[in-house]
Amino acid sequence: AGSTSRPEDQVVDISDRCIQRSVFRFLGGLAGGAVLGMTLLRRSGARKLLAGMGGGFGLGSAYSECQADLRNAEREGHRFPRLASLIPGGIPVAQGPPS
Repeated sequence: AGSTSRPEDQVVDISDRCIQRSVFRFLGGLAGGAVLGMTLLRRSGARKLLAGMGGGFGLGSAYSECQADLRNAEREGHRFPRLASLIPGGIPVAQGPPS
Protein backbone atom coordinates (compact mmCIF):
# COMPACT_ATOMS: atom_id res chain seq x y z
CA ALA A 1 0.00 0.00 0.00
CA GLY A 2 2.80 2.37 -0.94
CA SER A 3 2.60 5.43 -3.13
CA THR A 4 3.24 3.50 -6.33
CA SER A 5 0.70 4.00 -9.06
CA ARG A 6 1.44 1.32 -11.63
CA PRO A 7 -0.08 -2.11 -10.99
CA GLU A 8 3.26 -3.76 -11.76
CA ASP A 9 4.94 -1.69 -9.03
CA GLN A 10 2.22 -2.61 -6.55
CA VAL A 11 2.61 -6.29 -7.33
CA VAL A 12 6.36 -5.98 -6.78
CA ASP A 13 5.85 -4.18 -3.46
CA ILE A 14 3.39 -6.78 -2.20
CA SER A 15 5.49 -9.71 -3.39
CA ASP A 16 8.61 -8.24 -1.76
CA ARG A 17 6.76 -7.97 1.55
CA CYS A 18 5.44 -11.50 1.11
CA ILE A 19 8.88 -12.98 0.44
CA GLN A 20 10.38 -11.17 3.41
CA ARG A 21 7.49 -12.21 5.67
CA SER A 22 7.75 -15.83 4.48
CA VAL A 23 11.46 -16.07 5.19
CA PHE A 24 11.17 -14.51 8.65
CA ARG A 25 8.19 -16.59 9.67
CA PHE A 26 9.66 -19.83 8.34
CA LEU A 27 12.91 -19.26 10.20
CA GLY A 28 11.09 -18.10 13.32
CA GLY A 29 8.82 -21.14 13.29
CA LEU A 30 11.77 -23.41 12.64
CA ALA A 31 13.73 -21.91 15.53
CA GLY A 32 10.72 -21.93 17.84
CA GLY A 33 9.95 -25.54 17.00
CA ALA A 34 13.58 -26.53 17.51
CA VAL A 35 13.77 -24.84 20.92
CA LEU A 36 10.46 -26.34 21.98
CA GLY A 37 11.55 -29.76 20.71
CA MET A 38 14.86 -29.60 22.55
CA THR A 39 13.05 -28.59 25.73
CA LEU A 40 10.20 -31.09 25.68
CA LEU A 41 11.27 -34.08 23.60
CA ARG A 42 14.04 -36.64 23.94
CA ARG A 43 14.13 -38.32 20.54
CA SER A 44 15.98 -36.64 17.69
CA GLY A 45 13.34 -37.53 15.11
CA ALA A 46 10.57 -35.96 17.18
CA ARG A 47 12.62 -32.81 17.61
CA LYS A 48 13.14 -32.53 13.86
CA LEU A 49 9.45 -33.14 13.26
CA LEU A 50 8.47 -30.38 15.67
CA ALA A 51 10.96 -27.97 14.10
CA GLY A 52 9.61 -28.80 10.62
CA MET A 53 6.05 -28.29 11.79
CA GLY A 54 6.99 -24.91 13.22
CA GLY A 55 8.53 -23.88 9.90
CA GLY A 56 5.42 -25.10 8.08
CA PHE A 57 3.13 -23.14 10.36
CA GLY A 58 5.25 -20.04 9.77
CA LEU A 59 5.05 -20.44 5.99
CA GLY A 60 1.32 -21.10 6.16
CA SER A 61 0.63 -17.96 8.16
CA ALA A 62 2.77 -15.89 5.78
CA TYR A 63 0.91 -17.33 2.78
CA SER A 64 -2.46 -16.48 4.33
CA GLU A 65 -1.41 -12.92 5.05
CA CYS A 66 -0.02 -12.48 1.52
CA GLN A 67 -3.34 -13.63 0.08
CA ALA A 68 -5.13 -11.12 2.30
CA ASP A 69 -2.80 -8.32 1.15
CA LEU A 70 -3.53 -9.05 -2.51
CA ARG A 71 -7.28 -9.29 -1.92
CA ASN A 72 -7.31 -6.03 0.04
CA ALA A 73 -5.41 -4.26 -2.72
CA GLU A 74 -7.93 -5.52 -5.29
CA ARG A 75 -10.82 -4.37 -3.07
CA GLU A 76 -9.26 -0.89 -2.97
CA GLY A 77 -9.63 -0.80 -6.73
CA HIS A 78 -6.13 -1.77 -7.80
CA ARG A 79 -6.29 -3.94 -10.87
CA PHE A 80 -3.39 -6.33 -11.16
CA PRO A 81 -2.36 -7.55 -14.57
CA ARG A 82 -2.50 -11.29 -14.99
CA LEU A 83 0.69 -13.20 -15.66
CA ALA A 84 -0.24 -13.80 -19.28
CA SER A 85 -0.44 -10.07 -19.95
CA LEU A 86 3.04 -9.45 -18.48
CA ILE A 87 4.79 -11.99 -20.71
CA PRO A 88 5.53 -10.73 -24.23
CA GLY A 89 3.57 -12.85 -26.65
CA GLY A 90 1.43 -14.28 -23.84
CA ILE A 91 1.44 -17.83 -22.63
CA PRO A 92 0.96 -20.42 -25.34
CA VAL A 93 -2.20 -22.41 -24.87
CA ALA A 94 -1.78 -26.15 -25.17
CA GLN A 95 -3.68 -27.61 -28.06
CA GLY A 96 -5.20 -31.05 -28.10
CA PRO A 97 -3.26 -34.02 -29.44
CA PRO A 98 -2.23 -33.72 -33.06
CA SER A 99 -4.73 -35.24 -35.43
